[in-house]
Amino acid sequence: MSSHEALLRFLHNKGVVFHSPDLFHNRILLDQSWALDAVYAVFERDSTYPLIKANDGRLWPSLLTLSVWQKYEPEAQKLFLSLMRTCGIVFPYRQADDAMGLEDEYLAPDLLPPRSSPQVRRQL
Repeated sequence: MSSHEALLRFLHNKGVVFHSPDLFHNRILLDQSWALDAVYAVFERDSTYPLIKANDGRLWPSLLTLSVWQKYEPEAQKLFLSLMRTCGIVFPYRQADDAMGLEDEYLAPDLLPPRSSPQVRRQL
């Protein structure tokens, strides 16, 4: 292990930075608060939350871009989605299909309709 890897591991364990070699394309997050703020914004009751809830827990990158992530570059938005996936906040549901004009679709388990709801019974 090189000295810079040891330093990164030490700083990560102390909570100074976030670094996991197999996450976020080996990037180092110096200030985690901006990423966490962007993720939490998705679930604010007066923003995207009602839209995701109305779509039975489904969400798309374009929905997040239009509603809460307008000020972030596409690369940062990908990082936020990666963080959400890593933490289990969302899961991939359907991959993008350019030929059909479909983008990636994700599910937010906490916003899925209850099992007893008519939407779920129709799909069973």
